[in-house]
Order: sequence, then C-alpha cells, then structure tokens
Amino acid sequence: MAVVVGQYLAVRYRAGGPMIFHERLVTGIDQARATGFMVLTPDDDHYYEDYGHAADIREVLVLAGHGDLPAGYHEANFYRFRVAVAAAALRNWVRQANLALAQAPAGIVAGGGGGPVFLPLGGGAPAGGALAAAGVAPLGAPGGGLGALAAALGVPGAPVAVAAPAAAGGLAPAAPPAAPAPLPPPAAVGGGGAGGGLGALAAALGVVPGAGAAAAGSTGGDARTVAISTDTEGNRYREFREGIQLCHETPFADWVLKGPRTTAHVGRFLMQFSTPLLRHTKWKTEVKLPHDHRDVTMHEFLCKAIQVAVVYDQLDISNLACYELIGRELQVLEERYADRILGNDDGDRERSILTSIDMSTTCMAPPLKEFLANEQQKETAWMKERRKAREERVLARGPANKDNKGGKGKKEKEGE
Repeated sequence: MAVVVGQYLAVRYRAGGPMIFHERLVTGIDQARATGFMVLTPDDDHYYEDYGHAADIREVLVLAGHGDLPAGYHEANFYRFRVAVAAAALRNWVRQANLALAQAPAGIVAGGGGGPVFLPLGGGAPAGGALAAAGVAPLGAPGGGLGALAAALGVPGAPVAVAAPAAAGGLAPAAPPAAPAPLPPPAAVGGGGAGGGLGALAAALGVVPGAGAAAAGSTGGDARTVAISTDTEGNRYREFREGIQLCHETPFADWVLKGPRTTAHVGRFLMQFSTPLLRHTKWKTEVKLPHDHRDVTMHEFLCKAIQVAVVYDQLDISNLACYELIGRELQVLEERYADRILGNDDGDRERSILTSIDMSTTCMAPPLKEFLANEQQKETAWMKERRKAREERVLARGPANKDNKGGKGKKEKEGE
C-alpha cells in the first residue's frame, strides 16, 4: 500500500531510551524522492522528513488511521495525536506542505541519503482506497507544485490550477500520478519584463536559484542562524532533533579557538536523548551525585543553554565559538564521571563501545580527547624543563649558609 497524503505513520527513531513509535501525519509527498514527506507531529510541528536515512530511522509503520494499533505492538509504546486531525485543518496543513515543497525542491532533493526504507504494513486503508485531502490536489497531480502556487498568486504566464473535487465525506480519492503542471515560458522566468514572472515570485519567496541542502535551513548569508520556525500559536519553537539536523559546520579562517570544533558532535550525542535536559536527568541518575552538587548544577546549566539556543533562539551552534566553549565544558564534565557510568573495568568500556549502534557513545569527541592529551603532554614536558632549570640554578649558587656553618657552637666555646 502506497503512502498518500492524509495517511498516519508511526516512526521509531534510532535513539536511546525506551522503544517509542511517534505518530506522524503525512501532509505532502516529495515526488523526487520516494521516502521524503512533509509530516505533522502530535506537537503541531510541521517539517520535511526523509525516512531513507538508515542512520536515523529504525522502523516505520503505515497505519490504517489515527489510533490504529498493528498486531504484535503495545499501545504504551506509541506517542500519538490526542484526536484525529480534522478535515479542514488537514486541508490547511496540505496547502502549507505544498508551499514548502515548492519553495525548496532543490534543497530537499539534495538532502537525501541512506538506503531505501521498507515500510511494514500496519493495516489497510478504510474502504481499501488511498485518501487525499478534500479539494487539494497532491503535489505532482495536475495543478500541483510550483505551477499551482504561481497560478494562485496571479503570476503572469502561470498555468491555471484545477483543484480536485471533494467527495461528500470531506475526503476525495487521491488523483492518479501525472506529470507536473508546466511552468511558464522562459521569457516569464527572467524577471526582466512586466510583472516579473516566476523570477519575481522566487524573489518574494526567498528562493535562491541553485541553492543546495545546506542553504535550505539558513537565513541567507549568516551561518550562525537558521530560518525561524514557529508553533501553531506563533511562538518560536523547533524540535531539538530538527535543529541539530539543520546545523551545517562552516569553516572560518579567523576561528578564535584552538583545537577541533566539536559542537556538532555534542549536538548529535544529545539528540539521542531527545533533548539536552532529558540527557541531564539520565546523567544525574547514573552518576549518583546529590542534586545540589556543584557539578550537577553546572551540567544542568550547560544542557539548558544548548537546548534554548537550538529550540528557541534557533541558532546553528556548530558555527558559534561561544557554544564551542559550552560544549567543551560539558564534554570535560561528562568525561570526569564516565567511570561511574561505564565502570572502572576497561573491558566494560570496550564492550559498551563495540555493542553500541551509534558512534556517539560518549559525549567527549575523540578529536578533543586527542587534543587534550597532546596539550597535557606539552605542559608536562614544559613543567619538567622548568623544574630542571630551577634545580640547576640552585646547584650553581652552591650550598646555603656555607660560611656560617657551625658558627654558633664556636662562639659558645670561646665564651667558656
């Protein structure tokens, strides 16, 4: 059964913690990539997700509908929508999904990766048919994609979009696959004539010709920030996982800090626990320190700073030197108590590393560990040379108080 707009999925990510399937509602389909979808989450987050990333996705179930429980699974392992998304709300989300897919097709297609994902069948569609939102043609159907967007905005030369007729029940059968609607003639794309054509539309939407995946989440030139994302109430919010995936480390010739850049590694490590604060809770339990211990307080502060930067401020922390300092402090702090988590036995450490399914088994990045070891070796050699020079200076001066040695006893003898 093919995945269509309006379908519910259950996605299990490769992350630490209990086995949880996250319910997702498909609002758009990337026609250029079979595993790429625009999805809505139970927390009203709306974004593009590629289920072909084998390193991130463990399992995807196709559900028959909201609340469907496939055979052999337990309801306690599902994080779901509280209620099914209404048809009117779904139509609005589908329009937003089509707009997002039309704005950045190059970035989405270039952002692929991983092998194909096989979607286990979780149930059949109601009445055996695929569903699509009423009155909205899927992307790729006649009138879909950028051509429909241009027609809706009245761009000269754009084709006329024809919406799919709605059924009486509020949902219409999905239109059969067809070639995308033709774009306006090349003369209308340049933007030099009256009305500007699609060139003016692209400029208004901020679409950069030839932009790749790295630019899809950027704000146009500043590598330290990403595009602002909001929730349904208009408040700034982005899931931590999505924010880390948008980070793209950019080299700077005048980078101010010595040593390797490790913030991206720290972000990927924390992403395994959903959020940095959830990592702090787990770490505090494992190290068995009092809640008011200085290191516990510092660990919580560092995790909170990273979470606020990604979720609220929506910064690309991999390009910020200040967060490189915060990330290094967190790595050193976690490494200080690593023996309490992995055990003092070297065999326990090796077993933990070799049996892990993820490379980010520890917060300390290997390049930073190597850099610290080299710096400590240099400091030890410098201290050794300094101590040697001090001892040579003492020997050069000779024994202290050589002339006065035994003087007091001699005076006492003369007094007798």
